Amino acid sequence: MKWTQASGRISGNREEIKILNGNLDVIQCDIHEAQRSFAISKIPFNASQIKAQLYSGMDNNSYSLVKVFKQHNEQFKKLVGMEYAYGTCKKFKSVLKSLQSFLKWKINKTDVYLTDVNHKFITDYEFYLKTVQKLKHNSAMVNIKKLKKVIRICVANDWLNKDPFKGHKIITKETHRNFLLQHEIEILLKKQISIPRLNGIQSDQNTTYN
Repeated sequence: MKWTQASGRISGNREEIKILNGNLDVIQCDIHEAQRSFAISKIPFNASQIKAQLYSGMDNNSYSLVKVFKQHNEQFKKLVGMEYAYGTCKKFKSVLKSLQSFLKWKINKTDVYLTDVNHKFITDYEFYLKTVQKLKHNSAMVNIKKLKKVIRICVANDWLNKDPFKGHKIITKETHRNFLLQHEIEILLKKQISIPRLNGIQSDQNTTYN
């Protein structure tokens, strides 16, 4: 990753870089809002007080997975429609929910420190997705990828000294969609459909143009 001094952002088009730069945009807005709040109240302030207001006094040893994931999702939501799609935001929310269910199932806890997220945590989560949530392999990998993106942000912010995903490969399986055979298409065209909207589509298919 290459830091651009002029823009105060990381250069590049990779998804994790876009997310990190988006988070920086939101944090910058939050800093300006905190400065404005102090100024209106006519309270003297410095950088440490701004940081304390933004992070509620959290230090690097107290960052937890669910708390950071929630913060990420809140910041991500503010960028929906500008840089990201609502569907992506919805997926991150779904992954957070599944992580919370996993923690309850695995260790009967609502959160863990980031330092508890290691290789075993990742493989146990994948096992949970496939066996308890009954997700297909590729769907489970989508969840793992979203977790990886949030963890990579934590590493970039120095909240984690070691990337637990280093050496962990996320492999998706190739899927094949079967096409309808000619006789199957003919059966569909001849089938009487009671739903007007769908029946209209069928009628269009049967229309002969001169």
